[in-house]
This record gives sequence, C-alpha cells and structure tokens, in this order.
Amino acid sequence: MNKELLEERRKEMLQEGERVARYYDDYITPLRENYMEKHGKEAPPHLVATTAFCLQNLDEWLASMDETTKTVNVGTFADHGYKLITAVLPNLVLDQVASIQPLQIRTGDVFFMDFKADDGKGTVAAGDSLLSATTGPSNNRLYTSEEIEGEELDAGDSGTANFTGNIDYTPVDAGTLEITDGTETFTDDGEGNLTGDAGGSGTINYSSGAYDVTFNANVSNGQAITADYEWDSESSPEQTPEIYIDLAQQSVTARPYRLRYNYTLDAAFDLERAHGVNADEELLAATASLIRANIDQIVLEDLRTKANGGTVNFDATVPTGVSKSDHYNGFTHTLTKANNLIYSNTQMVSGSFVIAGMNAANVIEGMDSFQANGNQTGNQPAGPHVAGTIAGMTVIKNAAYPANEFVVGYKGPGNLFTGYIWAPYRALYTSPQVVLDDFRSRRALYTSAGRKMINDKFYVKGTITNFS
Repeated sequence: MNKELLEERRKEMLQEGERVARYYDDYITPLRENYMEKHGKEAPPHLVATTAFCLQNLDEWLASMDETTKTVNVGTFADHGYKLITAVLPNLVLDQVASIQPLQIRTGDVFFMDFKADDGKGTVAAGDSLLSATTGPSNNRLYTSEEIEGEELDAGDSGTANFTGNIDYTPVDAGTLEITDGTETFTDDGEGNLTGDAGGSGTINYSSGAYDVTFNANVSNGQAITADYEWDSESSPEQTPEIYIDLAQQSVTARPYRLRYNYTLDAAFDLERAHGVNADEELLAATASLIRANIDQIVLEDLRTKANGGTVNFDATVPTGVSKSDHYNGFTHTLTKANNLIYSNTQMVSGSFVIAGMNAANVIEGMDSFQANGNQTGNQPAGPHVAGTIAGMTVIKNAAYPANEFVVGYKGPGNLFTGYIWAPYRALYTSPQVVLDDFRSRRALYTSAGRKMINDKFYVKGTITNFS
C-alpha cells in the first residue's frame, strides 16, 4: 500500500474515532476532562479514538445477543462495561511506552513510520528505507552529502567497450569523478579528461554531466559500470535529495486475556449494611485497577524479556568517602550510556522512559534530580505506575520486575514512531455472575488484544549490582 493511501487511511481512522466518540459523549467527555486535569493538555486523538472503538466493539457484542441471552450472560455488566473501558484505557502506563492502535476486526493492520528516499542518489534507490522502526537506519552515510558513491551508469554486454550517458547530479566538481567497471578505473584530471588505468580514455562535461568513456576491453555481460564523484549543491539546490514519511503496516491478531474473581455474599451484605458501601461499585473500581495493571504488565514484561538494544550496569556499592546520595547521582551516567545505545541503534532518538524494578527505583528516587509525580507517600494504583521523571525521562515503577533490573526505551510523542504496538480489540467484557452452594459469587473478565514488537533495538536492559 503506498504512502498516500496509508496516510489517508490513518486520517480516516482518527476521523471515524472522533465520530464514534460523539456517540459515546457521556463517557468520552469525562475522559477528556480527567485527562486535561491530570496531564494539563488535551487527550491525544489516538487515545480518544481507541477508547471510542472499544466502546463500539462492546456495543456490537451486546447487540449480537437476544434479550434472553443478554440477561443471562451479561446481567448488570452492561451498566458498568462502558465505565470500565473508559477507566482502564486512558490510564494505562503502556501509553507511555508503546503505541496503542485499536483493531476493528480480530485480525487487522497496525501502522508505524518508515522514512524513505524520494530521490535516488548513489547506491540509494528511490523508495529505499532510510530509517524504519523495524530495520533501523540505512547504512548509507552520504544521502545528505555532496558526495555520491556507487551511482550506476550502465551495464556491460560483453560486446561493447564504449559507453555514454549523463551523471545524475550536476554540476560535477572538477577533478572528483571516477568511473569503473570493477576492472578498469577512469580518473578525472580536472580539465574534463578521463584516463583509464588500463589504457582506456574518455571525457566529462562538468556542467551537463555528459560522459563518454571507452574501456580498454569490452565490459563483461551484466557488469555494473558505476561512478563516484562530488557535485556542487549550491549551484543546483533543486536537486537536493528528499525523504518522505511512509506508513508501513503489519498484520496482528487479537488474543484473549482472562481474569476471575469471587467474593462471599455475606461479606457483600455486611459491607453495605455496616459501611454503606456497595460491593458491586467497589468491585468495579478494583477490577478496573487490576485489569489496567494486568494489561500494563503484559507489555512491560515483553519489553524486559525482548529488549535487544544492549545492556548497561550500575554498581550500587558506595565508595569510601562518598555519600550514598552522591553515588546514586552517578546513575545519570548509566542512563546516558543507555540513551547512547538507543541512539546508536536508531541514529535518531534516545530514551524517553525508564521502567524500574524496586531496587532500581530506590536508586533513581535517591537521586537529587529525580522529580516525584505528586504525592508518593499516599496510596498508589495497583500495578506499574508513573513515579516521576529523571533526566527528562518518565520513570515507571514496576514491582513485578526483578528488583535489580530496569529497562530504558523510547516511544515517540505520537502513536506511529514506536518499537512496540498494543492493539486492543474487545477492551473488556464479563461472564455471568454465578453463585454456587458455597455462597460465593464468581465472575470472570475477558479482554482481547494483539501485540507486536516492531523493533527490539529501541530498548536497553539494565541491572543494579551490589544493592543493599
């Protein structure tokens, strides 16, 4: 699919998400308001669209049942399902570390950015990837330079020694041109004359790029004839090579994730009579928190186990004569090393977040430059959560990680330049409430989503040693 169609499709998805969001305004408006209050900015369009599509998927699932089936299988969940979705999706930690792209069918496409050459130059052909989330940067270092290497002029046929044509980029800097068939090489004397090292001869018009070379022997069949040279970009700025952003796509299939819970009827009754607390409402809030933590943990564990951008280490042993605070401040150098590994992998970006196990979090929170996220002494949400920032990076505290491990990674400000994609399909639905002869109420929750690692080089794994 070409870039115009992909870009059009992306815009259509966001527009459709906004249209669907208007239908669920009773849920989307509080989402927008809460996001603004929490983050001081408007909710991103892709987040609104994702939530709206998941609400729509729930609606379509409920609509597929007749009234009898709906009453038996869904019960009162229809009253809570929409609230659960809007409570879960906008508050996921994974929005800080991965792209969230909703699926409208069980197997669908997810998208990511690919930067491609719009013009051929040297060994780079038009349409070649220069920087992709999947393959990283191109190894061609000269695309932005006045130097051209390996420009293919022609190919031999075993019966021809003379070749004519035009160099692509003009005017050619005098004295810089070399033309070769891999056997004989012509050099430029700066006066428009080309001399072959095996006896051939030729000419070059620096202004037009017209060349005429005669090799000492016929060029073998299929042998490429190439040119290396420099050109004067100031004299022809219109020839400056361009790149464009392509939206690449990959297929992903949603997989199920399930959770069960139970409580006694006596406990629910006593809770309401003694404290005026509705067990069902409390369960709704707790379930939203647990489901959010479960989804976050799936993605964060993928990043930890699949990180392939390199490794870094911080020795927590405090040297004699150095305070623990000063030593922990040295963790900045470890983060810098991790950032440089990511930059080396991508040649474009550095880390934007740190996911820390508890000992790693202790080191980070002991740094003078750590900025806590609100009141860190109060109750924390279940599962991973944003603890604050360090060196411009979001710090996510994750008690489920091995205590001495951490991951440094990158996620762009939008949802298209990323190394990892989470694709929710059915955000959340529930089984019927069942009470057996033990007087325990049981219910199971279900969510389905696809996930895909686009480039494991976006993530660097770190360890803390000798922590005490």
